[in-house]
Amino acid sequence: MPEEMKVFKWISEKTFSTAREFSEFALKNLVTRDYNYGFRGHADDLWKLEPTITRYYDSIKEHFPNFKVEEDYKRIEHLLLESFRSSVIKNNDIKRSDIDDVDLWQVGQHYGLPTPLLDWTHSPWVAFYFALIDGGLKNGESSNRCVWRINIDLLHMINQTIESELWPKYKENLKPESLLKERIPLLELVDEDNGVNRRIVLQQGFFSKLTYFRSIEVWIKVTSEKMAHPNLGIPLIEKYIFPVTELSRLSMLDNLDKMNINGRTLFPGIDGSAKTVMEKTLRSLQNPKYRSFCFTAAK
Repeated sequence: MPEEMKVFKWISEKTFSTAREFSEFALKNLVTRDYNYGFRGHADDLWKLEPTITRYYDSIKEHFPNFKVEEDYKRIEHLLLESFRSSVIKNNDIKRSDIDDVDLWQVGQHYGLPTPLLDWTHSPWVAFYFALIDGGLKNGESSNRCVWRINIDLLHMINQTIESELWPKYKENLKPESLLKERIPLLELVDEDNGVNRRIVLQQGFFSKLTYFRSIEVWIKVTSEKMAHPNLGIPLIEKYIFPVTELSRLSMLDNLDKMNINGRTLFPGIDGSAKTVMEKTLRSLQNPKYRSFCFTAAK
Protein backbone atom coordinates (compact mmCIF):
# COMPACT_ATOMS: atom_id res chain seq x y z
CA MET A 1 0.00 0.00 0.00
CA PRO A 2 1.27 3.50 -0.79
CA GLU A 3 2.44 5.63 2.09
CA GLU A 4 0.31 8.73 2.70
CA MET A 5 1.44 12.00 4.23
CA LYS A 6 -0.61 15.14 4.81
CA VAL A 7 0.99 18.34 3.52
CA PHE A 8 -1.59 21.11 3.85
CA LYS A 9 -5.23 20.82 4.81
CA TRP A 10 -6.19 20.44 1.17
CA ILE A 11 -3.18 18.57 -0.23
CA SER A 12 -2.10 15.00 0.34
CA GLU A 13 0.73 12.87 -1.01
CA LYS A 14 0.96 9.19 -1.86
CA THR A 15 4.31 7.54 -2.52
CA PHE A 16 4.59 4.40 -4.63
CA SER A 17 7.48 1.96 -4.82
CA THR A 18 7.45 1.78 -8.65
CA ALA A 19 5.90 3.52 -11.65
CA ARG A 20 4.01 0.31 -12.42
CA GLU A 21 2.46 0.35 -8.93
CA PHE A 22 1.18 3.85 -9.62
CA SER A 23 -0.17 2.71 -13.00
CA GLU A 24 -2.15 -0.08 -11.32
CA PHE A 25 -3.42 2.36 -8.69
CA ALA A 26 -4.50 4.80 -11.42
CA LEU A 27 -6.46 2.11 -13.25
CA LYS A 28 -8.37 1.16 -10.09
CA ASN A 29 -8.85 4.57 -8.50
CA LEU A 30 -8.43 7.42 -10.98
CA VAL A 31 -10.52 6.16 -13.88
CA THR A 32 -13.85 6.72 -12.18
CA ARG A 33 -17.26 8.30 -12.54
CA ASP A 34 -17.41 9.14 -8.85
CA TYR A 35 -15.35 12.31 -9.18
CA ASN A 36 -14.46 14.78 -11.91
CA TYR A 37 -10.67 14.77 -11.86
CA GLY A 38 -7.92 16.65 -13.67
CA PHE A 39 -4.30 15.52 -13.85
CA ARG A 40 -0.84 16.93 -14.46
CA GLY A 41 2.48 15.09 -14.85
CA HIS A 42 5.88 16.35 -13.66
CA ALA A 43 9.25 14.86 -14.58
CA ASP A 44 10.55 16.03 -11.18
CA ASP A 45 8.51 15.58 -8.02
CA LEU A 46 10.07 18.73 -6.52
CA TRP A 47 8.51 21.01 -9.12
CA LYS A 48 5.68 23.16 -7.78
CA LEU A 49 2.32 23.85 -9.40
CA GLU A 50 3.58 27.13 -10.82
CA PRO A 51 2.44 28.75 -14.08
CA THR A 52 5.16 29.47 -16.61
CA ILE A 53 4.88 33.22 -16.07
CA THR A 54 6.20 32.71 -12.52
CA ARG A 55 9.47 31.38 -13.91
CA TYR A 56 9.52 34.30 -16.36
CA TYR A 57 9.30 36.71 -13.43
CA ASP A 58 12.23 34.88 -11.83
CA SER A 59 14.31 35.34 -14.98
CA ILE A 60 13.51 39.07 -14.98
CA LYS A 61 14.73 39.33 -11.39
CA GLU A 62 17.95 37.55 -12.31
CA HIS A 63 18.66 39.98 -15.14
CA PHE A 64 17.38 43.10 -13.34
CA PRO A 65 17.85 42.59 -9.56
CA ASN A 66 16.43 46.03 -8.72
CA PHE A 67 13.26 45.57 -10.74
CA LYS A 68 10.12 45.19 -8.60
CA VAL A 69 8.22 42.48 -10.44
CA GLU A 70 5.59 42.27 -7.69
CA GLU A 71 4.66 45.90 -8.29
CA ASP A 72 4.63 45.72 -12.07
CA TYR A 73 3.40 42.23 -12.95
CA LYS A 74 0.20 43.54 -14.56
CA ARG A 75 2.19 45.62 -17.02
CA ILE A 76 4.43 42.63 -17.80
CA GLU A 77 1.39 40.43 -18.51
CA HIS A 78 -0.10 43.14 -20.71
CA LEU A 79 3.12 43.52 -22.71
CA LEU A 80 3.43 39.77 -23.22
CA LEU A 81 -0.15 39.33 -24.37
CA GLU A 82 -0.35 42.36 -26.65
CA SER A 83 3.04 41.66 -28.25
CA PHE A 84 1.94 38.08 -28.90
CA ARG A 85 -1.35 39.33 -30.38
CA SER A 86 0.52 41.63 -32.74
CA SER A 87 2.96 38.92 -33.82
CA VAL A 88 0.38 36.24 -34.68
CA ILE A 89 -1.63 38.77 -36.70
CA LYS A 90 1.44 39.98 -38.62
CA ASN A 91 2.48 36.40 -39.41
CA ASN A 92 -1.11 35.50 -40.34
CA ASP A 93 -1.02 32.67 -37.80
CA ILE A 94 -4.46 33.83 -36.72
CA LYS A 95 -6.62 36.03 -38.90
CA ARG A 96 -7.33 39.51 -37.62
CA SER A 97 -11.05 38.81 -38.00
CA ASP A 98 -10.76 35.79 -35.67
CA ILE A 99 -8.41 37.20 -33.07
CA ASP A 100 -11.11 38.41 -30.66
CA ASP A 101 -12.62 34.91 -30.50
CA VAL A 102 -9.34 33.27 -29.47
CA ASP A 103 -7.92 32.91 -25.98
CA LEU A 104 -4.35 33.94 -26.75
CA TRP A 105 -3.08 32.73 -23.38
CA GLN A 106 -4.19 29.19 -24.32
CA VAL A 107 -2.54 29.31 -27.73
CA GLY A 108 0.65 30.86 -26.39
CA GLN A 109 0.90 28.33 -23.56
CA HIS A 110 1.48 25.50 -26.02
CA TYR A 111 4.11 27.43 -27.95
CA GLY A 112 6.32 28.60 -25.11
CA LEU A 113 4.75 31.94 -24.19
CA PRO A 114 4.97 32.60 -20.42
CA THR A 115 1.37 32.68 -19.19
CA PRO A 116 -0.62 32.56 -15.93
CA LEU A 117 -2.05 29.23 -17.11
CA LEU A 118 -1.15 25.74 -15.96
CA ASP A 119 -1.83 22.75 -18.21
CA TRP A 120 -4.02 19.91 -16.98
CA THR A 121 -5.62 16.92 -18.67
CA HIS A 122 -8.74 14.91 -17.97
CA SER A 123 -6.72 11.71 -18.61
CA PRO A 124 -4.41 10.24 -15.93
CA TRP A 125 -2.57 8.39 -18.73
CA VAL A 126 -1.75 11.59 -20.61
CA ALA A 127 -0.42 13.07 -17.36
CA PHE A 128 1.58 9.86 -16.80
CA TYR A 129 3.11 10.29 -20.26
CA PHE A 130 4.27 13.84 -19.47
CA ALA A 131 5.77 12.64 -16.19
CA LEU A 132 7.78 9.99 -18.07
CA ILE A 133 8.76 11.61 -21.34
CA ASP A 134 11.90 13.38 -20.12
CA GLY A 135 14.77 10.89 -20.06
CA GLY A 136 18.45 11.47 -19.39
CA LEU A 137 18.79 8.70 -16.81
CA LYS A 138 21.90 6.53 -16.90
CA ASN A 139 21.94 2.84 -16.05
CA GLY A 140 21.39 2.36 -12.33
CA GLU A 141 20.07 5.90 -11.81
CA SER A 142 16.53 6.74 -10.77
CA SER A 143 14.52 9.91 -10.31
CA ASN A 144 11.25 10.69 -8.60
CA ARG A 145 8.43 11.70 -10.93
CA CYS A 146 4.86 12.59 -9.98
CA VAL A 147 1.31 12.97 -11.22
CA TRP A 148 -0.92 15.59 -9.63
CA ARG A 149 -4.68 15.07 -9.30
CA ILE A 150 -7.15 17.89 -8.73
CA ASN A 151 -10.81 17.39 -7.78
CA ILE A 152 -12.63 19.71 -10.19
CA ASP A 153 -16.03 19.48 -8.50
CA LEU A 154 -14.49 20.34 -5.13
CA LEU A 155 -12.64 23.30 -6.65
CA HIS A 156 -15.92 24.66 -8.03
CA MET A 157 -17.40 24.42 -4.53
CA ILE A 158 -14.41 26.26 -3.02
CA ASN A 159 -14.63 29.02 -5.63
CA GLN A 160 -18.34 29.42 -4.88
CA THR A 161 -17.53 29.70 -1.17
CA ILE A 162 -14.97 32.41 -1.90
CA GLU A 163 -17.55 34.39 -3.86
CA SER A 164 -20.43 33.92 -1.42
CA GLU A 165 -18.57 34.08 1.93
CA LEU A 166 -15.04 35.45 1.73
CA TRP A 167 -15.57 38.34 -0.65
CA PRO A 168 -18.54 39.75 1.34
CA LYS A 169 -16.62 39.24 4.60
CA TYR A 170 -13.51 41.16 3.49
CA LYS A 171 -14.98 43.68 1.04
CA GLU A 172 -14.94 46.58 3.53
CA ASN A 173 -11.27 46.07 4.40
CA LEU A 174 -10.09 45.42 0.86
CA LYS A 175 -11.19 48.21 -1.44
CA PRO A 176 -11.54 48.67 -4.35
CA GLU A 177 -13.04 45.41 -5.58
CA SER A 178 -9.99 44.75 -7.75
CA LEU A 179 -7.81 44.63 -4.61
CA LEU A 180 -10.26 42.21 -2.96
CA LYS A 181 -10.06 39.82 -5.90
CA GLU A 182 -6.29 40.18 -5.99
CA ARG A 183 -5.84 39.27 -2.32
CA ILE A 184 -8.50 36.54 -2.31
CA PRO A 185 -8.58 35.27 -5.89
CA LEU A 186 -10.40 32.35 -7.40
CA LEU A 187 -8.46 29.46 -8.87
CA GLU A 188 -10.14 29.62 -12.25
CA LEU A 189 -10.48 26.76 -14.71
CA VAL A 190 -10.37 27.49 -18.42
CA ASP A 191 -11.81 24.71 -20.54
CA GLU A 192 -12.51 26.30 -23.89
CA ASP A 193 -12.24 24.72 -27.33
CA ASN A 194 -11.47 27.65 -29.62
CA GLY A 195 -10.65 25.44 -32.60
CA VAL A 196 -7.21 27.00 -33.08
CA ASN A 197 -5.01 24.64 -31.07
CA ARG A 198 -5.67 20.95 -31.77
CA ARG A 199 -3.27 19.91 -29.02
CA ILE A 200 -5.74 21.02 -26.35
CA VAL A 201 -8.36 18.64 -27.73
CA LEU A 202 -6.03 15.70 -28.37
CA GLN A 203 -4.49 15.95 -24.92
CA GLN A 204 -7.97 16.24 -23.33
CA GLY A 205 -6.57 19.46 -21.95
CA PHE A 206 -7.77 22.37 -19.87
CA PHE A 207 -6.06 25.03 -17.80
CA SER A 208 -6.05 26.53 -14.36
CA LYS A 209 -5.47 30.28 -14.22
CA LEU A 210 -3.68 31.83 -11.27
CA THR A 211 -2.59 35.46 -11.53
CA TYR A 212 -1.84 36.78 -8.08
CA PHE A 213 0.01 33.97 -6.29
CA ARG A 214 3.23 32.22 -7.19
CA SER A 215 1.83 28.69 -7.11
CA ILE A 216 -1.34 26.73 -6.44
CA GLU A 217 0.24 25.48 -3.20
CA VAL A 218 0.53 29.09 -1.97
CA TRP A 219 -3.05 29.83 -3.05
CA ILE A 220 -4.28 26.77 -1.13
CA LYS A 221 -2.41 27.72 2.02
CA VAL A 222 -3.66 31.33 2.03
CA THR A 223 -7.23 30.47 1.02
CA SER A 224 -7.66 27.58 3.46
CA GLU A 225 -6.55 29.79 6.36
CA LYS A 226 -9.35 32.25 5.57
CA MET A 227 -12.08 29.59 5.37
CA ALA A 228 -14.39 29.22 8.38
CA HIS A 229 -14.38 25.43 7.93
CA PRO A 230 -11.04 24.69 6.23
CA ASN A 231 -10.97 20.91 6.70
CA LEU A 232 -12.31 19.00 3.72
CA GLY A 233 -13.54 15.43 3.77
CA ILE A 234 -11.30 14.65 0.80
CA PRO A 235 -8.21 16.52 -0.45
CA LEU A 236 -8.57 19.04 -3.23
CA ILE A 237 -5.22 17.94 -4.65
CA GLU A 238 -3.28 14.69 -4.39
CA LYS A 239 0.31 14.22 -5.44
CA TYR A 240 1.36 10.73 -6.54
CA ILE A 241 5.14 10.21 -6.35
CA PHE A 242 6.95 7.26 -7.91
CA PRO A 243 10.60 6.45 -8.70
CA VAL A 244 11.62 5.87 -12.30
CA THR A 245 14.66 4.14 -13.78
CA GLU A 246 15.44 4.40 -17.48
CA LEU A 247 14.34 0.78 -17.91
CA SER A 248 10.99 1.29 -16.17
CA ARG A 249 10.44 4.64 -17.91
CA LEU A 250 10.78 3.12 -21.36
CA SER A 251 8.66 0.12 -20.35
CA MET A 252 5.83 2.37 -19.18
CA LEU A 253 6.07 4.42 -22.38
CA ASP A 254 5.67 1.16 -24.30
CA ASN A 255 2.43 0.51 -22.43
CA LEU A 256 1.17 4.03 -23.10
CA ASP A 257 2.10 3.71 -26.78
CA LYS A 258 -0.15 0.65 -27.01
CA MET A 259 -2.92 2.87 -25.60
CA ASN A 260 -2.18 5.29 -28.49
CA ILE A 261 -0.67 7.86 -26.14
CA ASN A 262 2.58 9.10 -27.68
CA GLY A 263 4.15 12.19 -29.23
CA ARG A 264 2.40 11.72 -32.58
CA THR A 265 -1.10 11.63 -31.08
CA LEU A 266 -0.55 14.35 -28.46
CA PHE A 267 1.43 16.77 -30.63
CA PRO A 268 -0.14 16.87 -34.11
CA GLY A 269 2.30 17.92 -36.78
CA ILE A 270 5.73 16.91 -37.98
CA ASP A 271 7.35 17.73 -34.64
CA GLY A 272 5.05 15.22 -32.91
CA SER A 273 5.88 12.53 -35.45
CA ALA A 274 9.60 13.16 -34.97
CA LYS A 275 9.15 12.94 -31.20
CA THR A 276 7.42 9.56 -31.55
CA VAL A 277 10.14 8.20 -33.85
CA MET A 278 12.84 9.13 -31.33
CA GLU A 279 10.86 7.56 -28.47
CA LYS A 280 10.28 4.30 -30.32
CA THR A 281 13.85 4.02 -31.55
CA LEU A 282 15.19 4.41 -28.03
CA ARG A 283 12.75 1.85 -26.64
CA SER A 284 13.59 -0.65 -29.38
CA LEU A 285 17.21 -0.62 -28.14
CA GLN A 286 16.23 -1.23 -24.53
CA ASN A 287 16.20 -5.00 -24.69
CA PRO A 288 16.30 -6.08 -28.33
CA LYS A 289 14.95 -9.48 -29.14
CA TYR A 290 15.38 -11.01 -32.54
CA ARG A 291 13.16 -13.71 -33.87
CA SER A 292 14.13 -15.89 -36.76
CA PHE A 293 11.82 -17.98 -38.82
CA CYS A 294 12.79 -21.13 -40.64
CA PHE A 295 10.82 -22.02 -43.69
CA THR A 296 10.93 -25.53 -45.04
CA ALA A 297 10.12 -25.97 -48.67
CA ALA A 298 7.02 -28.04 -49.22
CA LYS A 299 7.68 -31.40 -50.76
